[in-house]
Amino acid sequence: MKKFLSKILRFSIILSLIFTISWIYLFVNPMSYSSYSYPVTNNIKKYLNSTTDKEVLVIGDSRSMAGISPERLDSSYILSLGGSTPIEGYFTLKNIIKHNKKPKYIILSYAPFHLINHDTYPRPIADNFLNYEDIRELYKDIDSESDMFWDSRKLSFSKMKEVNLLKAYLCKLKFPFFLRAEIINSKFARTNSNLEIAKSIKKNKGSFSYGEKNYCDELNQEASFTGFSENRIIIKYFEKLLKLAEKNEIKVIYYNAPINKASFDNLSIKFKSEFNSFFTKLKELHPKVIFHSQIQHYNNSFFGDRSHLNQSGKLKFSLELNEILNKIKSNQNK
Repeated sequence: MKKFLSKILRFSIILSLIFTISWIYLFVNPMSYSSYSYPVTNNIKKYLNSTTDKEVLVIGDSRSMAGISPERLDSSYILSLGGSTPIEGYFTLKNIIKHNKKPKYIILSYAPFHLINHDTYPRPIADNFLNYEDIRELYKDIDSESDMFWDSRKLSFSKMKEVNLLKAYLCKLKFPFFLRAEIINSKFARTNSNLEIAKSIKKNKGSFSYGEKNYCDELNQEASFTGFSENRIIIKYFEKLLKLAEKNEIKVIYYNAPINKASFDNLSIKFKSEFNSFFTKLKELHPKVIFHSQIQHYNNSFFGDRSHLNQSGKLKFSLELNEILNKIKSNQNK
């Protein structure tokens, strides 16, 4: 019996050592297994800690990362994050202010479906985009399962708020269980590709290309929705984001990135109607914000994949946006 217990003890110690070493490795080498979002998050942090202070900042999701060229938009930098919602947008602006950055204009741009759900959560926590204070603030607002803005298959929901908060903390601490998909898919072989992405994003001031096709008529996420039903928590942080900008006298321009014609033609009438009604109410609450919230589309030849503009689309959209921005600047200087 003593020999058996001794073997069990040795096995437990070895298992604990393997787990501890693995956990330490996840902390030390995030570039080896993380998705492309990790170098993007790092680039945002580097901007915040740098002496660079651009007049125009872009905050949004991957469509703004792919669709806007800082080279074509005067004195700008992109702080967008793929898959993000106004939740990350709020905490981005909060950190901008905390780091004494003083942008005059912020261009906000989120895909309509990113006002309904978050398709990459809890990646922003695992990538250390949110700090512990941010996590506490966010989870304090989540009262019930109906407030969930993420896929429960990625992070299950508990009726006990403390359990949800603990899971978020463990995710931030790189607890292996919450990173199993990244670990399995990466086989710890992403270091070189992530370093290349980091170099590219830094060079292009936060811009990042996704699809590279010369034509795409595949349907995007919005085309699958029958109606537009915004998520309470996402919209609460959208409101907090707008109020924080107004409080700090930052002019906000909300601009929807275009979708491809194929997806636009397949949007349900109900989705468009409910989406427009939502923004009509938002405009009334925030009259100082300049809204270009209508869903617009470009020809399929401007898309590199079903959701993102290619290089021709990026040029077209950036020039269009720059023209509008210059008009706004001109009117403010009168």
